[in-house]
Amino acid sequence: MLKKEKTGNSPSFDLSAVLAGILLSITIYFLGMITMGTVYHLATSSEDTLPWASAGLFFISVFLGAAFTARRAGRKALYHGICVALVFFMLAWVTIAVFSPLPVSSSILFYKLALALAAGALGSISGTITAG
Repeated sequence: MLKKEKTGNSPSFDLSAVLAGILLSITIYFLGMITMGTVYHLATSSEDTLPWASAGLFFISVFLGAAFTARRAGRKALYHGICVALVFFMLAWVTIAVFSPLPVSSSILFYKLALALAAGALGSISGTITAG
């Protein structure tokens, strides 16, 4: 079996780490949405907290995906974490555009973009710290 030798010339962008982080973010988001939907369906509590819970789940999904990516990539962690955040945001935007019967306001898109970028940056910093 051939061994891959480590050299000082590693690629500056690790696409496999970013794709793995995006897949992790999507998985966490969908499992969280299923859980949250079940809880809101079965609970007698008001649905007034649903937008906050949804935004929190969005943040946590991107945060964990960016942290995983930063830890796996090792180099340029912030760059990799922001890539995860931007791709996840674009996937969410396309999904909303395709399946939502109502138009989405630009303020909501800006809010989600800011949330994704903050989560990506904080997640990549966290992933770098835990990798240390």
